[in-house]
Amino acid sequence: QAGIAVYADNIWSNQHTRWTSFAAFRYLAGAPQKLMMGEQRMGVDGTMDDEAAHGATELATFEKLRFLDYWLKGIHNGAMDEPPLLYSTVNARPGQEWRSSWTWPLPSERRTDLYLTAGPTGTVAWTNDGSLTTVT
Repeated sequence: QAGIAVYADNIWSNQHTRWTSFAAFRYLAGAPQKLMMGEQRMGVDGTMDDEAAHGATELATFEKLRFLDYWLKGIHNGAMDEPPLLYSTVNARPGQEWRSSWTWPLPSERRTDLYLTAGPTGTVAWTNDGSLTTVT
């Protein structure tokens, strides 16, 4: 190991780099690192939710500065004493969106197999409309 500190951030909706971020997080286990996974908030009209985006941007900037202060300036600010993963959750109550963990996948993770079923859901007007179930 080179001992180089790594800070990465990403958003849940970016599928390719989301999985790359978690693969790197697992690969670099034991190295000094931080990963921040956030949610890109959209309003009901499809535009960016400015208030939520501003709060997430402030938090991301704060966390990055703490990381850089620790590694580049030698300021012992507790940044590396905290869990290395900071992530947002979907549909959480305001003020409770952000959580942290020492590991990924989360210890409480439950994998669920989903299966395609016949018949339209009626949620979209498309030939390939279908639904999912947990029963085979």
